[in-house]
Amino acid sequence: MLLSQANFLFAQPQNEQKVAATIKTLQKIFENEESRLSQEKPISRDSSVITFLSKLTIQQKDSSYSYDNYYDAYEKLLKKQTGLAISGDAIQNFNQSQVDPEEGMLFNRRYSAGLEWNILKDGFFDSRSQLKTLPAERNYFNHLASNESKDDFGVKINECIYWFNEHKKSLLVERERILNRQIKYLEDLYFAKKIDKEQLLRSQTRIAEINGMKGIFNSYNQHIDSKFDSTLLAAEVPLFDLNYDYFFGILNSQELADSMRLFLEENLSRQNAWYNEVRLKTYAKYNVFDLLTADPAYRRFFSVGVSVGIPIPFTNKEQTAVNKYKSQKQLYTLDSDLKNQRIELLNLAYEFRYQLKQYIVFHQKRVLANEAIRRERVKAKMLDADFNPLHGLELIDNLLQIDIELLDLKQNLYIKLLRIHSKQNDLPLDSMIVQLDLPNYFDFEDETQRGVYVWSKVFETQNPSFIHEYIVYNQFDEAYIAVSENDKLIASKTALVKALNKSEVDVYPMIGQNKLLDSDDFKGDLEDLLKPFNGWKVAGIHLDIEPHVRADWKTNKAELMTRYSQIIDQAKVICEAKGWKLSIDIPINMDTAHVNAMFPKVDMIRFMCYENVKQDYLVRKLSAFAANNNKAMIDLRTEDFKSRDEMELFAKALYKETGIKAFGFHDLYRLIELDKKTMMEDEKH
Repeated sequence: MLLSQANFLFAQPQNEQKVAATIKTLQKIFENEESRLSQEKPISRDSSVITFLSKLTIQQKDSSYSYDNYYDAYEKLLKKQTGLAISGDAIQNFNQSQVDPEEGMLFNRRYSAGLEWNILKDGFFDSRSQLKTLPAERNYFNHLASNESKDDFGVKINECIYWFNEHKKSLLVERERILNRQIKYLEDLYFAKKIDKEQLLRSQTRIAEINGMKGIFNSYNQHIDSKFDSTLLAAEVPLFDLNYDYFFGILNSQELADSMRLFLEENLSRQNAWYNEVRLKTYAKYNVFDLLTADPAYRRFFSVGVSVGIPIPFTNKEQTAVNKYKSQKQLYTLDSDLKNQRIELLNLAYEFRYQLKQYIVFHQKRVLANEAIRRERVKAKMLDADFNPLHGLELIDNLLQIDIELLDLKQNLYIKLLRIHSKQNDLPLDSMIVQLDLPNYFDFEDETQRGVYVWSKVFETQNPSFIHEYIVYNQFDEAYIAVSENDKLIASKTALVKALNKSEVDVYPMIGQNKLLDSDDFKGDLEDLLKPFNGWKVAGIHLDIEPHVRADWKTNKAELMTRYSQIIDQAKVICEAKGWKLSIDIPINMDTAHVNAMFPKVDMIRFMCYENVKQDYLVRKLSAFAANNNKAMIDLRTEDFKSRDEMELFAKALYKETGIKAFGFHDLYRLIELDKKTMMEDEKH
């Protein structure tokens, strides 16, 4: 492991300058790469990639083989089958005349033409009965078709792996670039006896592993004729969860099963109908006979009739039994199929949720890795003797490795979603999934408005550049900078304000002089106090005047509160004239009536939640002002917490309980000291 910077003072004179320069170069590499990593993209909401994957097919389906097309054509056919038919016949006798057995006439020839109507079996009622059961039959066979092997799933998996491989390759290239930037300097430090051989070999091994992994991904992707265009390859892929209300609603739905069971039962009833065994036909004919006699020579007449045919023996009962057993077998197959399908989908959903849990756990590992890098960055900016740039660069490489692992896990989640969708291919994928935001207590930094108190003491130990970077890095949206008469630190504070303005951090001059409570011309005195800072671009002013800390508070409370209210009114006049916001801070235990009277006068009341930081107590006190949550800020101070993490977690808990989105941290100097303390404790462990 690399020696700390302090120990380089004891290096040999001839090596000292070279080693120090190498360390400085590695530190610059760390700072540059860390700043690149800190510029994280917002969470993507683009579902174009998975939507594209879900619609992939090997080839366009030939619509001529569609069950829907078949049943559309079959329905048209049945509607045209009315049972009506035109009939005709002609008989010519040779050698001798014949006698018509029905008419008892001798004739040479006979002609007839008529209209027949087939009513029962294979006739009008049979076709209408089939029409009634056709929708259920269509559903039944479409269901069977949907459960046939899905050849398209393979191409969806191939394309999914291809997409993720391309993005994993990008991260590998980034890792390789960073490692190659530092490898020469590692060799220099090794030959200078400042690091051991194991550390050099570890970096060389990482480069070799990267080349091996790139080879694996390249060999797979070169055999895929990908259908992704450049837009889809550049897209982000969000994290999805199953829409369980919709998903389990599908599984519990009996609509499809009932529809298909209805088809089978109605089809059985139709097949068992008595008319399936009976032929019934009516007809009307026009008959012409060429008679043997000359007078009359012809005979013409109309005739109507009915034709009935009943088989012997009548087998309707036996046929019903056969059809019943056949239907029972179909119903059993249907129920088993639906049950197995439901079990398979439930298993897939369980596997998906388990893998999602793994992803979330691994993401928290990334959060911790990112926090470790942040601490190294703070050490570097503070010129901490314990800062080790090689350790920082190793942490960055570990973070990129975690990102690759997260891509692997997300790839598996996408494949699982595609598998689930392939089992319900007739349903829209968008309805089956919902986008998921990862649980992360750092997320509340983005959800809330965060401010920090900047007292003059911090300028005595830190330069404005570091203070600015610390405020920005910790994602503070506002800075309340203490100002005073004859301010000796005005140059440093002005430099900080200019830097904060460029970073779009709102600045509030903080007025903390309690003696203003005794002023006869508060408005004039406040304007005089702010004159040296007129060049500042500010969002408003913050009054840190605290009448409750005056020695005469208990005996003169009413008068002090009246005076305090008048001061707020005059400060509001100044702010309105300049387009500024006005904020004040008050103790959490101040009388509720006084607090409610102040809300209309100001833009923000900052509740000082100090000393008694029990969550239930603060939630109860703050709930009295719930109607003004948009004007309330919770102020916390470092002395009440053992660590920065504990302070942040407590703030998040209050945010969840109260709905208040604004938090103030007191104060910047002590936050830096708390970070230093945490880093030293980390080094011990």
